[in-house]
Amino acid sequence: MSSDEEFDPKVEFLIGQVSGNPVAMLMLARTLLVPAGKIIRAETLCQAALELAPGDAQVMALAQAIRSRIVGGWYFTMIQDHLRHARYVDAFRKIVTPGCTVLDIGAGTGLFAMLLAREGAGKVVACERNPLVADAAREIIQLNGYSDRITVIAKDSRELEIGSDLEERADLLLWDNLSNDLLGAGAVKAIEDARQRLLKPNASLIPRRCEMRVALVQADAACGSRMGIAEGFDMTPFNRFRPTQVTVTRSQFDRRSDSATIFDFDFAADEVVKPGTGVAEVTATGGSVDGIVQWLRFHLGDGILYDTGEDEDVPAFGIQFHAVESFDAEPGQRVTLCGAHDRQRTWLWTGGAAPKRPLT
Repeated sequence: MSSDEEFDPKVEFLIGQVSGNPVAMLMLARTLLVPAGKIIRAETLCQAALELAPGDAQVMALAQAIRSRIVGGWYFTMIQDHLRHARYVDAFRKIVTPGCTVLDIGAGTGLFAMLLAREGAGKVVACERNPLVADAAREIIQLNGYSDRITVIAKDSRELEIGSDLEERADLLLWDNLSNDLLGAGAVKAIEDARQRLLKPNASLIPRRCEMRVALVQADAACGSRMGIAEGFDMTPFNRFRPTQVTVTRSQFDRRSDSATIFDFDFAADEVVKPGTGVAEVTATGGSVDGIVQWLRFHLGDGILYDTGEDEDVPAFGIQFHAVESFDAEPGQRVTLCGAHDRQRTWLWTGGAAPKRPLT
């Protein structure tokens, strides 16, 4: 039984006190259950409140707010990334073999699972650890006529077992990353565990590699990366608390260099991904610099790339801005960028300027 399903007499007492009052039920779900991670119980209250007050605008608005908080808004931006869908379909057509078994980690809405089935996969085990998202994915898959080939399992992939969740080890692993820095969504641990326990020795991976790309930038003030003078007052001492990493759009910064790869993760390699450091050297185009931007380049297989920083119209991923101490770069100046990761998060900094070299 998951922690979300464990019986809590204090919580159940409070639920009993508001039973029959749809607004009070929803307020309890919003203020107590969701912050405590009891998302299944919160959804149960949402459904019960909606049934008690069908068509009530306030109840519907509260229930929608709770459900959107439980699930998150990124699914709606990801489903709009048609370039991403097209690149993955290209990879599926080259890699999926008729009748193969696919393990889909991070199945989300079930879209990629259906695309895999449409391209010939015989069996897709779609793993989605959020039970509410998994329920919606099952409904979508059934609605579109793929329930006979796709099974949605509401578990963390590291809890899957051969013989119960999968009949046998999978021929192909599709893992879908939801983190702008790759590591934050737990991709490394999930992939390593799947390769060890859930995949055949010669199984394919999509994506099989991912590069972390970096470049120098001058950020827009909207990034909120630094305090200066506000209403005539010097606010700079507060900069010791400034965020070191924020998500930005392309319109919020000006590039000040070419780009380079600071980390290259090969998930099909035999070596385990270990915490480490990376170095990249870029050529400045000149101007003021106050940060490094970082994005991802996915290698989907057979030369097919999906680049979240260089490709146009990429709503599924944001670009990460890492604040650094401001400096003025000369055109053609070579600048060393440094990074480190602990398998879960990444931090970047400038390592100083390398000797100038002419632009080529």
